[in-house]
Amino acid sequence: MNREKMNELLGMTEEQVEELAASFEEGRWNREEYGRPRIGRPALFDEPMRPITFKETPAVIAAIDARAAQLGATRSDYLRLLVARDLASA
Repeated sequence: MNREKMNELLGMTEEQVEELAASFEEGRWNREEYGRPRIGRPALFDEPMRPITFKETPAVIAAIDARAAQLGATRSDYLRLLVARDLASA
């Protein structure tokens, strides 16, 4: 994900992001407004995520990655989309 897309998802301009980062780095972070900073990637969903793993051949993995790239998605996002579509039609 590029910075422009991330800023769009945050609903902030680049200048706002830089000011917010500076306020944290300089100890001016407003915990009442923004809460306590959390380490790690932001959550994708409102509930905890758990990994699901399975083995696949390198050829199938390459095809999955190519299709995900065509859609502008990650491998995980693409697989989540496929599962969601199947469950919705079940």
